[in-house]
Amino acid sequence: MVLDLKKRSMLKNLVGELKKEGITVTHANMEGYEAPYSIGRRRPDIIGTYPNGQAVVGIVRLGGNDITSASGRQEIKDLATRISQKTHKIIPLYIGIPASATQDLMRVLKEIGLDKKDNIRIRSY
Repeated sequence: MVLDLKKRSMLKNLVGELKKEGITVTHANMEGYEAPYSIGRRRPDIIGTYPNGQAVVGIVRLGGNDITSASGRQEIKDLATRISQKTHKIIPLYIGIPASATQDLMRVLKEIGLDKKDNIRIRSY
């Protein structure tokens, strides 16, 4: 229950940040939004668009197995390498994470070869 509350709070923060950056959030796993749809075989926590039509996805991870497990790694890799059908560019991936798990996330990104990707944007709370 506490984890649920933490995830909801981080999701709300990430949605707020995306809006401040000019992104229109169209889907989110929170009240007031339609649930996100699957992108390939993954369902992000947030889907939105920049004013130019470029898609954006966001996920909230709590750390631990959420990012270090095989499925956690694969999900990050899948979402971080999606190409927009509209713009043919790699879709930006925002990852909301507790500040205490940032180092683990950086290590995992390095291990899966994504640490140099400029479409991955980490927001810690």
